[in-house]
Amino acid sequence: MVKSGRAAACALVLSFLVGGCASSGSMERPEGMVDLPRVTRTGVQPGDQVIIAVYTGAGAELREASGERIVDPSGEIFLPFLSTVRVIGMETADIRRLLEERYGELYAQAVVEVVVNVKVNITGAVRSPGQFFLPPSATLVDALSRAGGVSAEIDVAIGGGASDPSQVRLVRDGVATVIDMRPLEIRPPVLELLVQSGDWLYVPRAQRSQTRETITFWGTLFSTLFTAASLIVLITQ
Repeated sequence: MVKSGRAAACALVLSFLVGGCASSGSMERPEGMVDLPRVTRTGVQPGDQVIIAVYTGAGAELREASGERIVDPSGEIFLPFLSTVRVIGMETADIRRLLEERYGELYAQAVVEVVVNVKVNITGAVRSPGQFFLPPSATLVDALSRAGGVSAEIDVAIGGGASDPSQVRLVRDGVATVIDMRPLEIRPPVLELLVQSGDWLYVPRAQRSQTRETITFWGTLFSTLFTAASLIVLITQ
């Protein structure tokens, strides 16, 4: 009976240890670890930029057919001599083959070069916010670089003040994800995360900059009111 009691106790302790190891294996992920969004749409999308250069077999460029085109909401681009061409969802190589076939009906041995750039919006505390056209191989880091990078305290030209790169928001397919993009904290998966057509990247301001801006606003307001009150006193005297 004693041996059986000891065996039961050992089994209980062993089960507790095993359970503890299993629970430690399913611990919550470290702080800053989030499920990064994947690229869900490939190929040309409405709003993207398509740059085309058309050449004859003799090497002469057809300037009328060449140039930059923006894909319209219906997924088409307008090209001289071809009218509208539907390109939505097509990759660069597919567009090139299609246009070479179409222009080949008009010009012998037509050669077409195609470059596709996806549309990305970058706003917030960056040096040059706006809409950018980036190659599909560009990463989020590349996108921020195109916008001039995040702003710092010394960027007096930036009205919003310094940025908070630890709270960068990526809105993709209507879903917002907060990503830590601080240089010393950024993880390899974030470095490799590609942009997608229609992405919106928002960089918030640092809390300290927001507080400083609030203090500056109220300080300016009180200074203005004090000056106005002083002028009224002088006038009445």
